[in-house]
Amino acid sequence: MVIQNGQTVTETVALDADGDSLTIDAGGAIDVTDQDGVVISADDVVVVNDGTINTTGFDAGGIFSGGVGAVSINNGTITTLGAQGDGIVSNRADATNTNNGQISTDGFDADGILSFEQNALNTNTGSVSTLGGGSGGIFSRGRDSQNNNSGSIVTQGDQSDGLLSVGFASTNTNSGAVQTSGFDADGILSLGSSTQNTNTGDIVTIGDASSGIFSQGRNTTNINSGTIRTSGVDSDGVVLLGAGATLTNTGLIHVTGEDSQAVRGGSGSQTVNLGAGSVIIGGFDLGFGSDTVNYDNSGGGVSAVLTFENVENVIIKGDDRPLFATGDVITVVDTTGFSVLNDATGFLADTAQRTIGQQAGTDGAWASVIGASRDRKDDGVTLSYQTGLFGVIAGYETDLGGSRLGLVGGVSTGKTETDETSIEIATQSLFGGAYIGTSLGGLDLTSSLLAGIESHDSDRVVADNLAGFETATAKIDGSFVTAGLQAKSSSFGLGGIQFQPSASAQYTFASYDGYSESGTTNANLDVDSRTAQSLNARVQLETFSTAGAFETAFRFGIDGRATDAEDITITLGEESQSFAETDSDTALGGFLGAQAVFSETQAMRVVGDFEFGFADGGERAVAGGLNVSFSF
Repeated sequence: MVIQNGQTVTETVALDADGDSLTIDAGGAIDVTDQDGVVISADDVVVVNDGTINTTGFDAGGIFSGGVGAVSINNGTITTLGAQGDGIVSNRADATNTNNGQISTDGFDADGILSFEQNALNTNTGSVSTLGGGSGGIFSRGRDSQNNNSGSIVTQGDQSDGLLSVGFASTNTNSGAVQTSGFDADGILSLGSSTQNTNTGDIVTIGDASSGIFSQGRNTTNINSGTIRTSGVDSDGVVLLGAGATLTNTGLIHVTGEDSQAVRGGSGSQTVNLGAGSVIIGGFDLGFGSDTVNYDNSGGGVSAVLTFENVENVIIKGDDRPLFATGDVITVVDTTGFSVLNDATGFLADTAQRTIGQQAGTDGAWASVIGASRDRKDDGVTLSYQTGLFGVIAGYETDLGGSRLGLVGGVSTGKTETDETSIEIATQSLFGGAYIGTSLGGLDLTSSLLAGIESHDSDRVVADNLAGFETATAKIDGSFVTAGLQAKSSSFGLGGIQFQPSASAQYTFASYDGYSESGTTNANLDVDSRTAQSLNARVQLETFSTAGAFETAFRFGIDGRATDAEDITITLGEESQSFAETDSDTALGGFLGAQAVFSETQAMRVVGDFEFGFADGGERAVAGGLNVSFSF
């Protein structure tokens, strides 16, 4: 049977023969009062709605299937107004109920999708919205049923859960968004034993007594790699009531309401596995029984403080990050900020040295405005981060006994921050020095020496499950010395194009004073002074072309760097730990660059420069500059 575009049916469509089918085309409609839109009373019936089903009245559902193996698919719109007016209902085994469109219900006990018997497959990839009390998004009563949401579920009434299962060995999976706002309205609620609840998406509950995931049965498995947020009174993040229940968390559980726990256990033994990426904000109380927490300290992550209650066994696995354990409290430290500080200093030194190399040979004064940014992906336990800088460098060059002597000075401001909210370091730098250029056996050599001071304002985010998100702040003073050497040879022809080869290397030595953090309740660190060094090198080929007052140049080549540093020593309370920088010691990659020069007169020269670089470790870099020089 087909309800075509432009056709409206005002009575229940009954399907009572095995294998029947109904298709409601886009533009077709069923609009009924005090009765269901579609009623299935035979086996293996298929209903596909691409149009509209509207029902009004008590117990008036959109699609009601009473046959084994029924398939109900909504790609259009189902709207019900009235108590017990469910969007899609199945009351026999092996039903498949799918919403790819929109289901809206407004009435008490009016679920979006409801299945009564075993082996039901309930799926939402579209949107489900319920307004009345006791009206869940997806509700399965039978054993071995599956509730899946990759779309949006919004419930507003009391006791209106997002995903709810009652039967044994059922599954509730959310990879989309679930939001509830009523009293006692959980994001995911499972009552049967041996159930699995999985969240890889977002769960938000606003009302009181409304948990993110609430598992009541024995031997339930709960997995969260997404986000769970609750804000009501007595609204826990994850509840494990049954004996043998487990929780594996690699995502965020954040609760803010009074008398709420991020993780709450019941009687019996529960096990919680906290993996890489796990962030807990809220109390952590596993209740009575012999409970276990397995904390995986491998991989990177935000700094954290975890305080446990009623946890008999805490097992630490891995030692990638510094971890302090005292009684029922563990503190773990993100090493990213400590490890990449040397890289940020070396990045500035390398950028300044390359600018000097480009300006060397100017007969007079020059000035450059520089900007550069470098992104690097996760590197061991070092989180992915970005380093950027902006500055001004100025110099003056003159003849000196057949050579060229230049004096140079500059200032810059920069920022290093992780992609994940963990580390932010703002840097101010002041530097100066000299360079000398000479010709030797067909080579143009430029050697330079710079020295500078830096001030770093460091913010390190700490996820303290009892205190919330806090920031450990510190001011780090440092200095650096960098020496560079650049060699350019005569150009050569290849395929009618002239190329000029060159090579350069820069060595940088940096020192950082010790400092003490402030701003957190339990995680302020004392950090010892240390030194670090880096070596950057590149080789390139450059080609030029001239058209009147304009000159363009294109370059390409390979570059690399190597770093070395003293171990970093941190102290929390009376305990100290030392560790090596956790990012890679080397990087190898390449670059492409372009330059445009305007020099209408010999006295003034304007240069624009751009470069794109790449390296192993998923590194990408861009740099640009605007240079002005005056010869006199």
